[in-house]
Amino acid sequence: MSVIWTDDAKIARWLEVELLATEAHAELGVVPAADAVQCRAKARVSAAEVEERERVTDHDVAAFVDLVQASIGFPAGGWIHYGLTSTDVVDTALCLALAESADLLITSATDLIQSLQRRSAEFANTPCMGRTHGIHAEPTTFGTKLALWALAVDRDRTRLRRAREAIAVGKLSGAVGTFSNIDPFVESYVCRRLVRTAMLAREVGLSTWVKVEVIGDQKTLFPDNEATLEATKILVKEGFTVLPYFSDDLIMAKKLIDAGAAAVMPLAAPIGSGLGIQNPNNLRIMREQITSVPIIVDAGVPKGKLIPDETTGASASAGKGGLCIQAITSG
Repeated sequence: MSVIWTDDAKIARWLEVELLATEAHAELGVVPAADAVQCRAKARVSAAEVEERERVTDHDVAAFVDLVQASIGFPAGGWIHYGLTSTDVVDTALCLALAESADLLITSATDLIQSLQRRSAEFANTPCMGRTHGIHAEPTTFGTKLALWALAVDRDRTRLRRAREAIAVGKLSGAVGTFSNIDPFVESYVCRRLVRTAMLAREVGLSTWVKVEVIGDQKTLFPDNEATLEATKILVKEGFTVLPYFSDDLIMAKKLIDAGAAAVMPLAAPIGSGLGIQNPNNLRIMREQITSVPIIVDAGVPKGKLIPDETTGASASAGKGGLCIQAITSG
């Protein structure tokens, strides 16, 4: 929960709204497609930078937009914030944070209900004194008290779900909210894509296992290790079993494990190359020092093959698996 409400997380949500709006305008033909791709690939900003710039602008969103545009470069960066107002970005991102927080609360409430149900059955026949008006009443059982508590939490969870539905909204309607300078398609496009793939999968019971790929370079498809680490921390806190894809960096592997990764997935060669394991020495060192979680070699393995490698002790697979979250880093 605390991760959701950090300043850096807030700025990251602002950035995602801006990038999605730019991509929506590209879909409409307003923004050149190449410019939208450049915005996604190069945009970067931090909360500390925004705070520093705000001393000049006296406006947080203006400071944010200046920095994002500068990180992308012009002319492509000039499309950031096109047709939008500060409220479009800030309020939509805030609603996303509230929805994410509600998801955590709902998950925790579900866990509590299940625990209470188990304990109520355990103590179903354990007698205890009832109470009424602050004094002893007829005997009851401790299991009954726990069962009643479970029912109360279930009602609370229902109210949380209703609240979550009510706050899961977005607004990108331009100046004074009239859509006079922005197509309503942009609002629809952004809001649809802000629905989190992982959350949807968990809600419909598909999986809590998530493979995370944060691509740092679009040409080579090499991963952004630092962004992958941050994504892993967030998803682990939200209750997912996380399998991060990263370069063959031993130190990063240890950081990912410390963050709660259930396995680590170092690349063997560039994605799609089919070259097989190109870095056996690095993988061997990783296998020697990491024994607490599985190591799954993730990229560059001939399609459909499972290759147990005697030199590394790791297994490599290019078969299709479960849910995968992919992103393009802003760095």
